[in-house]
Amino acid sequence: MRLHRSATFWSGLLVLAFLLWVWQDSMRYSNHVSFALGGRQHSIGSFAGQLDHVHMPVPPAVRVKTRGSREALTGSGLKLPVIPPAFTWKEDHGFSIRNIAIWVVILALIPPWLGAFYWRHRRWKRSRPA
Repeated sequence: MRLHRSATFWSGLLVLAFLLWVWQDSMRYSNHVSFALGGRQHSIGSFAGQLDHVHMPVPPAVRVKTRGSREALTGSGLKLPVIPPAFTWKEDHGFSIRNIAIWVVILALIPPWLGAFYWRHRRWKRSRPA
């Protein structure tokens, strides 16, 4: 079985490279997209090595526009952890912030990727004549 010919290998490597880039980029920039859904304003993005989801209630008279934002963190004086905590969750008066560290997402990607390799190797082994 040739690893360099495997679509499983290259797709997993592409996803891993993307997640590493997101982690590195989130240490320098805050990226978010905001939108309204079901009477709540949502913001999804990356900040300080974490993927976050923020949502809050919005009065019916207020119209929320979908928009994106990218702000530089360098020079802001923030002390950012190199390895953030795995999960954080804050709620207050209907306002909610959920964060998951990007390193957790990367670690969660590795077992299914290795499992796909094992499954593919077993299929390849069975298909060969004895």
